[in-house]
Formats: sequence, structure tokens, C-alpha cells
Amino acid sequence: MDLEILKNEYEKMQKIYGDKTLKSINFGGCDTNPDICFVFMNPTSKNIASEPSWDGIRAPWIGTKNIWDLFVATNLFDADIYNEIKSKKANEWDKEFAEKVYDEVKRNKMFITNNYVIRDGIKQSIDVKDVVIGDIIELESGNKVPADLRLIDVKNLSIDESVLTGESKPKNKLDITLPKETELAERDNIAKVKRAWLSDYQTEKDAFRCDFE
Repeated sequence: MDLEILKNEYEKMQKIYGDKTLKSINFGGCDTNPDICFVFMNPTSKNIASEPSWDGIRAPWIGTKNIWDLFVATNLFDADIYNEIKSKKANEWDKEFAEKVYDEVKRNKMFITNNYVIRDGIKQSIDVKDVVIGDIIELESGNKVPADLRLIDVKNLSIDESVLTGESKPKNKLDITLPKETELAERDNIAKVKRAWLSDYQTEKDAFRCDFE
């Protein structure tokens, strides 16, 4: 995937669906064969990197604190840099510190990117905790599903459901209607948040859309 093209797409969506006074937030970290890809719904207005005057990287969670608790708690982040983050106010972040933080993200082979939902016909970026019934989540290959979902528009989607089924290979998913009595393990039209990672076998062109269930 050409990340510069992707950045341009983020900016286009920001101009159409977002706050016209802000810049889009896109991604940061290890962009070549990362071990982990985190997909967040980081509200653009809460990220200081969305300010037009910001001249550093425009990656998720710049100028915020709580999300970094996740990384240090799972031993995916340096404790000293974490303590620096916790000691800084949003307006105390600068270009150099943001790069220091994302150099650590890259060192741990993580890639962090932003995501969008479609609500009332409008595509927008929101915090994952604010996803509600009726939202449509639009994701691409490599994304982690942020909620239990009913799939409505699928192309070449497969998901690792080994925790549920015991099968070692990713399971193909379909945008079909199934009887209500269908067993959970046989519901090929849903994605469950605790195990919903899109298969590495997919390409960047294989995408799907789904309703929050």
C-alpha cells in the first residue's frame, strides 16, 4: 500500500466529513511488516496534531495520556517515555517529542492508524467506546474489528476464529442472511471483537463494511 496515497485519502475525507478547520489524523509507527496493527477511532479534535499549525507527524493520540497505559501495561512501550507522556499537558507536546514517542512505537514493531464510522450517512472518526447500534464500520485488511459486528458488504474477508472453533486456518466470511437458530460458530456473517483480526492473506484492496450488532 502506498502510504502517501493513503494520507491524501485521509485528508480528502477530513475535508468532506470532518471539521474543515482541522487536519486529518492518519497513522504512525512501523509501516513495514509490523507485528501488531492497532486501529483506533481517535477523535480528531482531541489530537493536537490535527491543528493546522502543527508541523510534526499526524498520528493517533498525540497530546493524550490514557491510551498509552495500554501499551506499557502489555510491555509494548518504554516505561521512561511513558512517564514523560504522563507528565506532559497536551500543549507541551512538540514535534520532537511526538517523533520520540512514535520511534518507540516503531521499535516495538507496532503500526497505529485511525479509523472511521458511517453514522446517519456521514463518515466520521469517533472513539471506539462511542460506537453504537446502527453505526457502520468501514475497515480494510489488517484492521482489528472494534465491536461485535453484523457484516453487510464483504469482499475476500477471512477472520481468525481459532478461539471459538479450534480451527487453525482463518474462516471465510460472507454478507449473507442466516436463520436465527444458526450456531455461533457457524455464523459466517458476523465478526466478534475478541478474535476479529483480518487475515494476513488479504490484500489492501479487500475491504468490508459492517453494522454494529
